[in-house]
Amino acid sequence: MLATSALMTGCSTLGAGSAPGDRTNTPSTAPSTTVGPKAEFARPDHKLLSGRRATLTAGDLTVTTLLADRSMPGLTFALDVVRGQILRHHAWAGGGELTMEPTLLASSSKAVAVALNVEGKGGKRTSVVYYDPQSNESFASPALISPQKWAEFTAAVGAKAGEEKAAALKALASPTWPMGQGPALAFSQEGNLVIQFQGGSQPNVLLTGKEAGPFLTDFGRRAKAAAQYPTGAEAAQTFAPASPDLVARPKGKQKDPRPQLALGTDCTVKKCVALTFDDGPVPETQEVLDALNKARVPATFFMLGPSIDAYPEMVTKASANGMEIASHNLKHNTMSTAGNEALAHQISTNSKNLEKLAGTAPLFLRPPYGDRSKRVDAEIGRNSMAVALWSVDTLDWKFKTTPSILSYVGQQTTNGAVVLMHDIHATSRAAVPAVIAKLKSDGYTMTTLAEMAPSDYRFGAPFCSSPALPHSCVR
Repeated sequence: MLATSALMTGCSTLGAGSAPGDRTNTPSTAPSTTVGPKAEFARPDHKLLSGRRATLTAGDLTVTTLLADRSMPGLTFALDVVRGQILRHHAWAGGGELTMEPTLLASSSKAVAVALNVEGKGGKRTSVVYYDPQSNESFASPALISPQKWAEFTAAVGAKAGEEKAAALKALASPTWPMGQGPALAFSQEGNLVIQFQGGSQPNVLLTGKEAGPFLTDFGRRAKAAAQYPTGAEAAQTFAPASPDLVARPKGKQKDPRPQLALGTDCTVKKCVALTFDDGPVPETQEVLDALNKARVPATFFMLGPSIDAYPEMVTKASANGMEIASHNLKHNTMSTAGNEALAHQISTNSKNLEKLAGTAPLFLRPPYGDRSKRVDAEIGRNSMAVALWSVDTLDWKFKTTPSILSYVGQQTTNGAVVLMHDIHATSRAAVPAVIAKLKSDGYTMTTLAEMAPSDYRFGAPFCSSPALPHSCVR
């Protein structure tokens, strides 16, 4: 049985080894490989960003997750996306020892940067999540650099890389890790831009603030200031549209030369669908995990109170495999008929139980039977979760055959669809490989719910398909 972690609550303590009283903007401990200014990321006081941490311990994994303040939903969902990507790629590569620790790199009401620092058999790797508190959008490292200046930027980095020029240019052409092997970009406390290559494959490269300045987007300049002169981060009351430099150019326009800005699958350019499973876990949920891992696709599991109590180890296994853990409430009841106290207790208790076992808080709750009301939605929102419904009902609980399930998937699935299945039924579990094959053959990429539209979910807001797309099926 996998060991599970104890939950740590309170103010976020970003960065291993930091202690109360540490001076603001202490440099990270990454080794410098340059003469002169150190090629190290800034590390502002962790207290500038409100939140808490949870830790998952499962076999050789020790994974610490930052649960950001609920006023910044886009940051919370983005961190969940990257965490899941890292754990899935780790599992698909055969697993083994891995530690993950979040570190604050920049903080202000105009820009936030959080690094997920990973150490395992592939060496030390870092993924930086950039967040704009004014637009609620999140981005990968290339968002710091203007698309018009990307070629000049890569040439400057190549020149600094010396004998490692070819390797540096190859890495810069790749999506940021873990989606590819691209480097992490962030600023030092002196305002220099540090390019940190993955796995210790080559020395870090440093561009001075003066050298990097002409290449930066407006957001890049804000991120630089937030690393040099960090302040408390507060999100806007009303989110504004993101800067044009931070949005991939639409079809028909000049291609953006930067690797993708999305932190996970870019569902603005790919057809995405989310597979979801209700009512578990059960011991046989392992069959679903095996099928998902074999096909290298993720899913979201909506877990029910009695099943969680009966099989807690399956919650931990699913989370350790990078699957998204969500809530199906403490009881399988009609939530709209529950009294206020009972409703609050059911929602919060199931969420807390999942957090203890999964090492991360659920960001979605699916009401049993889809039964909800404005009062139910509001209580779910107070517990920092979005209200997840579905757009494709496979009726797998009723028509228990693979052909029937495939028929509903084929007829109802469109871009941004949310597919409802149940991992408690043997016939549903047996159909999973065929469902995955069908969706792939139809050109769909499977994602978690969070990955489908990380900047578009709102706590307490219902959805039944991707909220980034104009269609809606919410009543």
